[in-house]
Amino acid sequence: MSRLSPQTLTADEQKALLQTSSGHQRDHIIVALALGTGLRLSELVGLNVGDIYFPDGAVRTRIRVRPEIAKRGRTGDVIIPDMLMPKLKRFWLYKMDRGECLEHSAPLLCA
Repeated sequence: MSRLSPQTLTADEQKALLQTSSGHQRDHIIVALALGTGLRLSELVGLNVGDIYFPDGAVRTRIRVRPEIAKRGRTGDVIIPDMLMPKLKRFWLYKMDRGECLEHSAPLLCA
């Protein structure tokens, strides 16, 4: 049985998604992380603050995908591209300004 290649977005479509979400910090970081890392939506929404940030707010260079959020429970490391670092630093400040919990086990993406 042959497997079809997944459909991918063009560079213009990716740019349009990022521009459309730019006014909404949480949505923008979801789109940016999905495009930059290839994480699945279920993996993204399962991320905790400590998966992305050190306790002092510094951004990690890789995400350890925990078994409880990984597809079929498979863990792995995903590199965070350099282009995402400024966005993730701004997202930390956004979460701080909103008074969101920044503890290691707190959900990264609050509604």
